[in-house]
Amino acid sequence: MSAMTYDQALAFLESTHTFGSKLGLSRISALCDHLGNPEDKLKFVHIAGTNGKGSTAAYISSILMKAGYRTGCFTSPYIQRFTERITVNGEEISTDDITRYTEMIMRRIEIMQAKGIEHPTAFELYTAMCFLHFVDQGCDIVVLETGLGGSIDSTNVIKSKEAAVITNIGYDHMEQLGNTLEEIASKKAGIITCPCDVVVYPMESSIQSVFTAAAEAHGCRIHLLSADDVKITGGFFMPQFDFAGFSGLTIRLLGEHQYYNASLSALTCQALRAKGWNITDSHIRDGLADAKWPGRMEVMRRDPLFIIDGAHNTQGSEVLAKGLGSFKHGGVTFIIGVMRDKEYERMFGNVAHLAKRFLTITPDNPRAMPARELADFTSGFAPSTAFDSVPEALRFAIDTTPEDEIICAFGSLYYIGQVRDFFERMAEHD
Repeated sequence: MSAMTYDQALAFLESTHTFGSKLGLSRISALCDHLGNPEDKLKFVHIAGTNGKGSTAAYISSILMKAGYRTGCFTSPYIQRFTERITVNGEEISTDDITRYTEMIMRRIEIMQAKGIEHPTAFELYTAMCFLHFVDQGCDIVVLETGLGGSIDSTNVIKSKEAAVITNIGYDHMEQLGNTLEEIASKKAGIITCPCDVVVYPMESSIQSVFTAAAEAHGCRIHLLSADDVKITGGFFMPQFDFAGFSGLTIRLLGEHQYYNASLSALTCQALRAKGWNITDSHIRDGLADAKWPGRMEVMRRDPLFIIDGAHNTQGSEVLAKGLGSFKHGGVTFIIGVMRDKEYERMFGNVAHLAKRFLTITPDNPRAMPARELADFTSGFAPSTAFDSVPEALRFAIDTTPEDEIICAFGSLYYIGQVRDFFERMAEHD
């Protein structure tokens, strides 16, 4: 029995955030070396991009599970529980395993530091932990989402991969990744490190060429998804589409961008099939239909319609505005919280034309903008009120929003979990 409790393990993991978010592979490489390089025993589908990484990981994982493969999936950040980050066949890692791996990693860090090696960051610990778990669980394949960028993101410690998948590219984390889409793309293209299949989301040719050049340089087969290959046949609440010989494909996730994320995932799995993975058209169809990804255009209740979305950058808010504007309603009450280092002026400007009002909150993060300061800013777009807590804002919105209008909570994944917790408690009391 472990001497450490789960709460103590989480406390240690949380404490490592003081080491900041440092890019580079030296620390994660050293940690993996001291753990016996578990990553070398696994096969990977590696995903990088600005938006859509999580839902694309969910689609690909679902397809691989339908094909009968024991599938690991590593994503970030989590919505409600730390254990959401690491799953095998959809089952979250246990708290006991988190505790056991934390103890193991702590012992290795002591050895590293005695040798003068810098302490790994929090995300590097999570990455090493997922490798240990996926090996212990006998995974056939792992769907691995980058944390930030690509070339020097800690997940790029892996030496080989079956496929490198590039989702939509937009402006985010510009202080680390660059000020142009081409610069950002070059960082994301850093996951293309070995001969593999490279699958790319539809994008402008100048950005796409960055990935094409990287693929050619490493002897990769490149698969470019074209928007013309995707034909949308369903409505907002009944998503259905055709793609490359498939007709009547269905998905659960809402928003026009999800048709392209799903098609990107299908194209990835077709590429895997071409190199010997036993994935049929039925596996692709059924996997897309069953995929779930909480907190992204997720309907929490109706009358009034309440949607939560993880949009936390300019591109994400553009997509959200397009989705909300695609069907008739009487206007939107936005519940918003944001990190101060985001381009919040453009984020909330993108949805302002839909807003009846803004209700502002302060996400639980040191980087968060205070609710009152955010309300002062958004009052230039629509009436704005600051709230001291997320539940207070939610109750007010539900009690005062007419049934023909919409409530939408977005701006930061750091508080979306609190919104889901609120509705789960509400369901328990009904």
